[in-house]
Amino acid sequence: MGNGGKLTAVLGFCLLCAAMTVGCRNEEKDAAAEQKEAFRQGMRLFYEGKIDSFIDAVDYAGYNTNDPIRRYVLRSMLRTSLNEQQKKGFKSIETTTAKIVGDSTTLVYYDIIYSNGTRESHFQKMCCQNGKWKIKMKE
Repeated sequence: MGNGGKLTAVLGFCLLCAAMTVGCRNEEKDAAAEQKEAFRQGMRLFYEGKIDSFIDAVDYAGYNTNDPIRRYVLRSMLRTSLNEQQKKGFKSIETTTAKIVGDSTTLVYYDIIYSNGTRESHFQKMCCQNGKWKIKMKE
């Protein structure tokens, strides 16, 4: 192989390495995309006032949400929380990053944005149950 062939082979190898590196970064970047989307969907249900659907999108750590009295209490607490957020001028939620911390646990970092421009940064634990990602409430 002449110098031109060697140069072509080296350039080809460099391009292959660059493509593999970009691919790995995209894989890493999107590793928690499913969890972030599940979080966004759950929070959308909450802020749209679809409290029962939100309850079903959350893991309450063994708390029986099918019991009518418990569900009533939970609905009341969530409506109060929603009203407080609306009074503060809730505008939107923006997920910032997510960190996978185990096979079935991910931390989703997000900002709550208010109509006056202020932001509050938070994180939320997500857990996988029966192949479905849910918002995890404290145990």
